[in-house]
Amino acid sequence: MPLDLRSCPELAITGPNPFLEVIHPFIPYPEWASNLDSFPLEATGSWKELPPAYREPLLDCYDQHFVTSQDLFQIAADVQRILRHALVLSNPLKVENLQRTNRVLLSGDRLAMLRLSGLDGAGGIIAAITGSGKTRLICMLLRVLVPKPVVDYGKSDVCGWTKLVQLVYLHLDHATNGTRGGLLHRILEAMDAELGTSYSEENKRTANIDVLLVVVVKKLVLHRVAILVVDEKQEKTFADSAWQIEFALLYLSLMNLGISVLLAGNPLAFENLMIFSQVRRRFAWGGIHHMKPAPTASTRWWSKDFVPGMRKFSLVDSYAVPAEQYEKWLFDGSGGVRGLCAVLHVEAQRHAIRNLTGSVAELSEIDMKAALASPRFKELQSIANAIRTPDQLSSFGFLDLPGPNVSVAGSSSRSAGPSNARTEAISMLQQVHRRMQAETTRASSKFKRLLDAIHTFSPDDSRMLGVSKEMIEEAERFRRNLENEAAAKAGPKATRPASGKDRSNGAT
Repeated sequence: MPLDLRSCPELAITGPNPFLEVIHPFIPYPEWASNLDSFPLEATGSWKELPPAYREPLLDCYDQHFVTSQDLFQIAADVQRILRHALVLSNPLKVENLQRTNRVLLSGDRLAMLRLSGLDGAGGIIAAITGSGKTRLICMLLRVLVPKPVVDYGKSDVCGWTKLVQLVYLHLDHATNGTRGGLLHRILEAMDAELGTSYSEENKRTANIDVLLVVVVKKLVLHRVAILVVDEKQEKTFADSAWQIEFALLYLSLMNLGISVLLAGNPLAFENLMIFSQVRRRFAWGGIHHMKPAPTASTRWWSKDFVPGMRKFSLVDSYAVPAEQYEKWLFDGSGGVRGLCAVLHVEAQRHAIRNLTGSVAELSEIDMKAALASPRFKELQSIANAIRTPDQLSSFGFLDLPGPNVSVAGSSSRSAGPSNARTEAISMLQQVHRRMQAETTRASSKFKRLLDAIHTFSPDDSRMLGVSKEMIEEAERFRRNLENEAAAKAGPKATRPASGKDRSNGAT
């Protein structure tokens, strides 16, 4: 069906594009809530006919409930931008796109592909700690924006193909082993799951990573993938990976071929990625977003949008506590994290339903206390506590929660005698010192690995990353300074006997 300018504003400049016809019409910024909100209990009232005790299984359907708070509008709009941008760049009615695609599919290696690329594809990053709802948001966005991800176009003389099966987007988790091969094989597996192909099986014995990379890029181009979404990037599998720069080069190569790349994961995973100017510029096109917990219970998106929307998922008949008290309890218990708030809200209802005093399910303070101590939430509360006291982050044992270095400024206010207070202060200072030493050593090691990797790249790869010769020389000077400082701190090495014969026991 032909598009009009309201559903496809790009028509005013770029002209017709069959790829834009298979996705959702353009969604204006103020209309994201109406397009993303999902309130299953409001859609049907049949659950009210069930006695309260029989409603418990419905609590596990809370993952179908989605609240689009105001802070998510910008992320949603930017994901729509990079998706539509990629489809505009790959317009099949343009002869140059057909020619470029055919040349890529016929190219023999990555360097040949690089010479053929020239599109200014876009990227984007969604960084958030566990429980923030980033994956849920991405899934909802993709489901709304692309109702039918696999499109069989059949023969088209106008577009110049006899058959095309398009995969509009590909969503997968980053390889847990942190290797390039792991990610490339995962891409092929994800394509097989969507298309019913056997690309992964056909290439499972491919040991050469460069050959495998060419295969993967060709398959993505063949099926006109508009946006590659790589989720669950963690610090250990990406930022600490020896191949992090190769990953960046892969993503930049895909963008140069017109494929948008959306990365999502822990904030710590992207620290090193942003030191390259080209990488930062390309990913900034679609926004480098940080989904953070609500800092206070009165934060607008939390108090006006999320919590009221979350309370619409309610299977109890009434609440025995004032709304203000309940909502404050939700914030205190969850630390302002969306996912933790949802679990806490559900567990309070579960206790109320299981412990009926009559024929009506009423949620009380007893249910609220029971929810905090429930097997499902008890361990999660430590995450909320760590977020609430970032200056004591290390004491909770989490390695994937970003925060400031531990500081004695927020020392414990527990009453204790002078000697106990002094002991606690010394212990905390020792923890701070050890943490700072470990972080310094770790950062220095990362920097050295990064510099060693840069030296192995071709001039084309260095240009793609925006790394100049002057930058490398300056980095080398910095590394030498670090090594000299480390040597000075170590002091002269202890002398050792020239041989075993010099030892007092005469042993050799």
